[in-house]
Amino acid sequence: MTDNSSNAVTAVILAGGLSRRMGQDKLFLDVGGVPLFERVLQPMQHLFDQIMVIANEREPFRYYSFPVYKDIYSGSALGGLFTGLFHAKTHWAFVSAGDLPFVNVEVVNYLLSLIHDCDVVVPYSEKGAEPLFACYAKSCLPVMEQALKNSQFKIVDLFDTLTVRHVPFSQLADIRGIENAFINLNCLEDLSLSNQLLISYDSNERIKLCLD
Repeated sequence: MTDNSSNAVTAVILAGGLSRRMGQDKLFLDVGGVPLFERVLQPMQHLFDQIMVIANEREPFRYYSFPVYKDIYSGSALGGLFTGLFHAKTHWAFVSAGDLPFVNVEVVNYLLSLIHDCDVVVPYSEKGAEPLFACYAKSCLPVMEQALKNSQFKIVDLFDTLTVRHVPFSQLADIRGIENAFINLNCLEDLSLSNQLLISYDSNERIKLCLD
């Protein structure tokens, strides 16, 4: 499959985390005047025709037009990933955590350009694999379901049994804004840092990241 148009890939936003470290529901925290969740949603709407959210509760998303699904296997990011891929009407899904304030459309497009002859396309930041900002094919479903039934929840542990295209950070390093692309908000310090970074962004970079 080489068609990476918005009709060929479903965007899946994982919004089922418990926000333990933040101490409150973080998805609708104000980040630079925009709810955190919408900082993920806006770029996805720019890129994809088909979007879904995987969440514990549908109520917070009642004003949005996209479908919201509860986990088929609850309690883990892998369960959310499996649920999104299961419900997707396309062979490929682009999966993003719901707490990334600096989703970079150039990174997404680059990963989408690689969705052929594999099951997974996963980028690597300077911290390592980023399995919650990656492309997954429906061919992953049997392996994921077996892992969930065996209470094996670490996504990267599945990569040995799938055909994975690893995208090292060196291939992404020249993309503008890449240094912030994988920041996620886990605590109040992360929220403060993100707000400071947004103040420093010029208007061109904000447009590129679909933040305005």
